[in-house]
Amino acid sequence: MSIEFRIQGTILKPEQGRGLHLFPVLSDGAGDLGVLVDHSGGIEEVSEEIVSAIGANKAAGTQARGCLAATVDASLVVVSNDDVYGGQVWIRPRSFIGSEDTFSLTYLDMNGQTQTANVTVPAATHRGEMILAEMVTESSRAKKVLTVTPSGNYSYDILLGMGEADHLYNLPELVAVGILAHIRLTATPETGLVDLIKESQTAFLGAFRMGENLEFSDVQRFLQNYFDPTADESVGRALKGIDEIVSLQVTGGGQAAVKNGDKILVEEDWRIEAGLINIVVED
Repeated sequence: MSIEFRIQGTILKPEQGRGLHLFPVLSDGAGDLGVLVDHSGGIEEVSEEIVSAIGANKAAGTQARGCLAATVDASLVVVSNDDVYGGQVWIRPRSFIGSEDTFSLTYLDMNGQTQTANVTVPAATHRGEMILAEMVTESSRAKKVLTVTPSGNYSYDILLGMGEADHLYNLPELVAVGILAHIRLTATPETGLVDLIKESQTAFLGAFRMGENLEFSDVQRFLQNYFDPTADESVGRALKGIDEIVSLQVTGGGQAAVKNGDKILVEEDWRIEAGLINIVVED
């Protein structure tokens, strides 16, 4: 599949076929970009392929900064409400660091546990240089910064992301969508109808891109028509054998959709995926 960069509505398409789904690139202020990557390789390791793609496509003098999780202005700390799927913790000085500076912070890890990271910023570190924090283990990843205990001497941006200095990226937060449908069948439903409905819904939910909302009416549509991404509006052949949709409930992201007009709303760094799909056949 192709890589696609988005910068304030402008789409840049580098070479094809890297196997990555989407790069939405958001302008985060002077010289900063936030890069979201729908990458199947996860966050256990840094993807050099992604790092190279960022470097080849961002302008000179800009930084792909990941998520701005907190700011430190001497002893004043402001922690953002933003969180990420998971990433490393990076420190970016806001001014020249004349002497070595050390401090600590706490973060929420992938298991929902509070962990501590330690930071050492070497003397003579220039403004904008990104320093990787020492996390509780090398494989630990942070979803959110909780607290920062600064030395009070300097000012910093606290960043979350995978990658390398100046070339950070984040993966989408996954939102599992569950479907519960009660249906009645005709006297002669096609063979394996329930399994076909589940396949259709799984394929439909798996086709979402980051930041796309889910409409209740589409879930209803693909109860009755097999999802086919090559067909017009992805509506493939009719599934034969549903006499009545008695009830339908769609849940995800702490929300529920139960009627036409309802939606599951997502944030720009969320992506919908298939959760539990339960099709109940009633007499």
